[in-house]
Amino acid sequence: MGREAEFCEFVDAHGARLLRVAYLLTGNQVDAEDLLQDALVTIYRRWRVVREAGNTRAYTRKVLVNQHLSQVRKKSLRIVQLRDVGIAEATAVAGDVGDSIARADQLRSALVALPPRQRTALVLSFYEGLGDDEIGGLMGIRPSTVRGFIARGLGTLRRSIVHDQETTSYEAL
Repeated sequence: MGREAEFCEFVDAHGARLLRVAYLLTGNQVDAEDLLQDALVTIYRRWRVVREAGNTRAYTRKVLVNQHLSQVRKKSLRIVQLRDVGIAEATAVAGDVGDSIARADQLRSALVALPPRQRTALVLSFYEGLGDDEIGGLMGIRPSTVRGFIARGLGTLRRSIVHDQETTSYEAL
């Protein structure tokens, strides 16, 4: 199998998940697509080395994180909050589907409002299932700093969601 065919097979197998990671990092569909495209161009240029290294998905995730944090540092990434872009799969286990979608939208909005490094640590921890050491390696920080970002991010998310629920319940009166 040639380089291009192997690369296309990799993108077909992992592209959707990588796009969701990019979306969670950036907060909107347009920037997520741009980020993923830039990362895939970087990966394609180094495909032989990446493939021989073994874990192509982990390497691609590292490129995504590095490019995202670089864009945030350079202030070249314009952060725009968009609703209803359709990335999160909101499914209801029990109860009303509308409530499930509303909760997913509320969480997505609160996640986008977090500082970029807290959001990145939370996405890598809870969505990608990485440990503090792995996240620290990806972000270039110590595991204790990762734990701090996660703790502060979770605290902010909790406060934001509780505040939104209190506001909603008061409006209902």
